[in-house]
Amino acid sequence: MEYIEYFEEIKKHQSCRDFTDQPVGADELKQLQEYFHRCRRLIPELKLEMLVYNATAADKIGRAAGYNGFLIGAPNYLLLFSETGDHWLENAGFVGEALTLKLTQMGIDSCWMTINDGKAIRDNLVPDLEKELGVLIAFGYKAKEEKLARLDIKSPSNVKMHKRTGPYAAPKIELSDLLYNKKWGKPVDVDLIYRDLKEPLLALGVSQSFFNRQPYRVILDDDIISLIAIPDEMTSEQDIKLGQGIAMFNFEAVLAAHRPTDTKWHFEAPDRDLGLPEDAEFVAWCAI
Repeated sequence: MEYIEYFEEIKKHQSCRDFTDQPVGADELKQLQEYFHRCRRLIPELKLEMLVYNATAADKIGRAAGYNGFLIGAPNYLLLFSETGDHWLENAGFVGEALTLKLTQMGIDSCWMTINDGKAIRDNLVPDLEKELGVLIAFGYKAKEEKLARLDIKSPSNVKMHKRTGPYAAPKIELSDLLYNKKWGKPVDVDLIYRDLKEPLLALGVSQSFFNRQPYRVILDDDIISLIAIPDEMTSEQDIKLGQGIAMFNFEAVLAAHRPTDTKWHFEAPDRDLGLPEDAEFVAWCAI
C-alpha cells in the first residue's frame, strides 16, 4: 500500500463547484478503484460498492441530489453504495472521505453532493443493486482558481464570508471552540496540546460538513477523545452522520501516522461522565 500524507492532503483539499469538461483518465480511475478496495473502513463488516459514472449520469440523477435540487455539473460522479446496518452512513462517510483525499493526492478536485432521494438515483442507474446509496461525489478538474473564502452559515438570515488564511485550506472552527476538557463546557488550553495530537484534532476540525456547519464537538481526556453531536436545524440526519464519518476518518488517519499501532473508533459510550447537556449526543470515542 502506498503511503498517503493525509494531513497534507486534508490541508490542500477544497470543494470544487466549477469543473472543466475534461474527464478523469482511465489510469486515474483504476488507481481510485484499487485504493477503494484497500482503504481503511470504520466498520469492515459492511460491504460497499463504488461505481463511477461520466457526465451523462447527471440526467439520471436529476434533482435527486445536490443543493436544493441543484446538481453540480462534473465530468465524473462517484457513487458509494452500502449494506445497511448500525452506523452504515458513518462508515460510508468515512470511506468517502478516504476516496476524496485519494483524489486530492492525484490532483483531482471534488465536491460532495447532498442526496435528496437515494432510491430514485439507484433505480435510475442500477435498479438491480440491493445496497443503499450513501455517498455521491462530483469530481474532475477545477475550471478556474476559486477565491480563498468560505461561507459561515449560522442560519438562513445570518451568512458571513470569511477569507481563508494560514496553512489550512478550510479553517471552519477554531480548536478552542471545538474542544472541551474532560467534561462538556470546560475550556481546553490549546497551547498545551502536543503536536502529534494537535494535527489530528486540526484535521477533524476542518472536516467537510454541510455548509461548513460542523455539528459536533470533541471532549478531550487524558487517554481518549469523544466525538459529540450537537443539534443543527439546517443539516439533514443523513448529512450529519456522513459528516461524523468524515471527521472520524480525518482524525484516525492523521493520528495513525504518529502511532505504531492502528487507531480505531468505538461506538459504545466510555465509562465516564462527560457532563453532556440534553441536546448533545455521544457519537464515538477513540484512544489517543
